[in-house]
Amino acid sequence: MRSISLVERLELDFAGNLCRDALCLGDVDNDGSNELILGNVGGQLAIFKKEVSTPWLRVSDLGMIVSLVVGNIFGEEGNSLIVIGGEGLCHILHIEPCSSPTDSNSLKDEVSLPGALEGVTAPRATVVHSQRLQANIKTALLADVDGDGSLELVLGLTDCVVRTYKWVKDTRCGADPGMGVMHGRLVAVKKWELAMQVGAISTNRENNGSLVILAAQPGGTVLHLRCWDAHLPGGPVVTNMDEDGSRSIRYETLASSHLRNPNISSVIIGNIKEAASGEEKQSSLYAVVTLDGTIMLIRDGKILWSVHYRLSMQVDHQLFAMEKVDMTGDGNEEILVCAWDGWTYIIDHNKQSVRFQFEEPVSAFCAGPFGSTGHPALIYATFTNKVYVYHNVELYRIPTMTLEDVVPPSTVALASFLLYDFPLWKKQKELEASMRSLALSSYTTKEEKEEEEPDSSSQER
Repeated sequence: MRSISLVERLELDFAGNLCRDALCLGDVDNDGSNELILGNVGGQLAIFKKEVSTPWLRVSDLGMIVSLVVGNIFGEEGNSLIVIGGEGLCHILHIEPCSSPTDSNSLKDEVSLPGALEGVTAPRATVVHSQRLQANIKTALLADVDGDGSLELVLGLTDCVVRTYKWVKDTRCGADPGMGVMHGRLVAVKKWELAMQVGAISTNRENNGSLVILAAQPGGTVLHLRCWDAHLPGGPVVTNMDEDGSRSIRYETLASSHLRNPNISSVIIGNIKEAASGEEKQSSLYAVVTLDGTIMLIRDGKILWSVHYRLSMQVDHQLFAMEKVDMTGDGNEEILVCAWDGWTYIIDHNKQSVRFQFEEPVSAFCAGPFGSTGHPALIYATFTNKVYVYHNVELYRIPTMTLEDVVPPSTVALASFLLYDFPLWKKQKELEASMRSLALSSYTTKEEKEEEEPDSSSQER
């Protein structure tokens, strides 16, 4: 495995402890480019825009921030920022640029407007909805998990519970144009009580087009949580149903029996994009990574490949975070996994990988398009109140090129190539020939000068 070096780095100051899910990239102001959003356990929120080290927006007093989600939760007002606290408080913020800094507000009118971005207007943040949800939330995501065309808020809790919430409008009144308040509330729809701790949640597309919730369990096992109703068109026929008609839980043990520690924590990410292929009605790929260094790529419950970095490389990395980003621009999303000590691995669908060493311990990690160019970026939050952004990351290929990739596989052809056709060998021969001719010409010129010098001295006498 080869190592890579990343050059373009941005250093950001952000004090406080960050939870693993309180760092994300998203288009919060609906301008077409992603912003970097950070939140700490002290309730401080900061948004960074483009390649600028000064926060574009600050908001305070948001509670113990454990998760940040960006998406169109209302279905008609564009993207909003959902800030979720560990005690169950949920604040939904609508952020938009405005013409003057005096036209801005926040939860308690404590917004920092540095004005450090040239050509970017000062932002305006409005808390359009606040609500207390279930406590002990650790992770969240937005997805249309029931196929009704609107997004649901999916929450993973520390007490082995997964919940879904749906935004329901209050039909008796609309939005207040003066205060920007959305009338309605998040209504609980589904609840799953699991046997073990939820490591992470994600979604994945199945071959029938339905979207399922994936919940990572200890030991690299996965739970499939289905919300599609049986009467919906395209929904498969199943025998085990809940009382409300939704599909039940499907449990996948995967390779838990082969792991050294079946109780090790794990994380999961689904809907890994692939380049266009001729196969139709195929489930999406998803990946599972365990804390002790095992990474698995899975489709339809079958492990396509797995690798154990602690065994193969004799290292002591504990992998805690995973992202999916198209790093090479070929249409396939690579898998990015990060360890607590900063080591980061980038793996493609063919199990080829490269690694990058970040020099500090990491408290949170995320990756995705960021900045004015929209190229991939790797973002590391440290324990020293610093956040480092490696932007404009472009990898032309993941596999290492060898001689077998550029010459015929025959041994005779390879020997002939090295002896006679290797470009550097030809250049070396040409260079040696030119050096000999240059040395010979300079020696001849020197002898001619020595012969001319005695003749000129005799004529002077």
